Amino acid sequence: MIEKFLITRVIHNIIYNSVLHNEKGCTIRINLFKKDTNVIVEIKDNGQGASPEKIAELNELSFKNIDISKIRTTGIGLKISKQIVDLHQGSISFASVQNEFFESIISLPIFNITN
Repeated sequence: MIEKFLITRVIHNIIYNSVLHNEKGCTIRINLFKKDTNVIVEIKDNGQGASPEKIAELNELSFKNIDISKIRTTGIGLKISKQIVDLHQGSISFASVQNEFFESIISLPIFNITN
């Protein structure tokens, strides 16, 4: 079952990340579509992107070595989003090319939505 509040939090975290880490004027595009028995949400910005090392770190589910004094740059919001999606039996992946884009792709199984 999809918990609407938590999935809303995931989407908020991703959009907030784009706004926080990019200059004014960055475009954020959201695509939503059904694929087989899943709902796909693609969120992509045309901002500064992230390094390959940061993408590899984000695609792992790990909270090791998080410096709380640098909480706005650790990616913890995206890691929490990954945990939420995993709890919903879905998947989330991150891709990027530095100085070109950052993209998050969420795949969730279609269930009934609850409040």
